[in-house]
Formats: sequence, C-alpha cells, structure tokens
Amino acid sequence: MEIDKYDFDSLIPATEIDRYQLYNVHIRDYDDRRVVLSFGIYQPDTDIGYPVLLTIDSLGKLSAEIEHEIWEDDF
Repeated sequence: MEIDKYDFDSLIPATEIDRYQLYNVHIRDYDDRRVVLSFGIYQPDTDIGYPVLLTIDSLGKLSAEIEHEIWEDDF
C-alpha cells in the first residue's frame, strides 16, 4: 500500500495541498484489526502543518483525522 499527501485532500484544502509534504511517519498502535500511523503533513521549512492520525483497517480502508493544526504563530 502506498500513501501520499493527495490521500488527505479531505483534511487539507485542495488549493493548498501542493505546498505540503509528508514527514515523520511512525506506527502509533497496531493489532490484528488495524494499524494506526502518526505523521505530519507540513509546508517545507516552516512549522505550518497538520499532525495526522491514519487508521488502516484489516480490509485496507483508510480513516484519517487531524490531531490539531499547527501554525507558525503557535511558536
């Protein structure tokens, strides 16, 4: 299975998604029913982005949610 930033156009506005990249993917949790990945979708060289939790069930169905939005003003 391949995952790219365009899989998250429901979370990130389509007009902005070309400015973002995936960063720091790691497995947060897993069992025989699902795998939960945690990663960021960020604008390069900025702190602007979205920390994402992605759940993949045993049938390969993806479910994503934003943990919270991060903006440069937050730092």
